[in-house]
Amino acid sequence: LTACEVEIPKTMAGLNLRDTAALKKRNRVFGFDGNHDIYDWQNTTSNLETRYIVEGDWKFLDHVEGEDELYNITADPWEKKNLAGAKPKKVAALGKALDAWWKPE
Repeated sequence: LTACEVEIPKTMAGLNLRDTAALKKRNRVFGFDGNHDIYDWQNTTSNLETRYIVEGDWKFLDHVEGEDELYNITADPWEKKNLAGAKPKKVAALGKALDAWWKPE
């Protein structure tokens, strides 16, 4: 909303991603990607494709189908080298954080 110069309602939760001071206080960002088809309107996770976490220098993508991905986004900002196979402890730690945030049924 800030980018559109729209006043943010006081009741709205969340973090302004353009507020660099606020971002420095937050070390983790969570999210998910879903396709745009509605498979089951009663199951809001039926279109889930990927959950992700960015923590410090690390970005972990937990795909429903296919190989999970782990990148050091400081050393590899273009995400060319998937480190998931080489860093199983980091994958496990970030996966645990994702599950604590949201673990779909």
